[in-house]
Amino acid sequence: MSDDKGFKMGDRLEIKVDFIANPKANVSWTFTPWNNNKPQVIKPSQIQENSTTLRIQSLDMSEFGIYQLQLGNRLGKETKVFHVQGKFLSWKILR
Repeated sequence: MSDDKGFKMGDRLEIKVDFIANPKANVSWTFTPWNNNKPQVIKPSQIQENSTTLRIQSLDMSEFGIYQLQLGNRLGKETKVFHVQGKFLSWKILR
């Protein structure tokens, strides 16, 4: 998934991240809505030993925003941010 891809309402969203961690990583996802600065912990669709997947079957406006994945163990942590936003439209003013 590209960080700059535009979505429209009703689109299916799937973010799958493969990783390698030894010792095993703790996986957490948060979501910050586009119109609110309060991150919410969300449950991914799937967590396996070396991958995690977040799926939304049909996006609506309330699901546009910033999704953040954090992987961590006693040796460190990694974070990846995904911006899920609507498609940009270009406008032309006719006279």
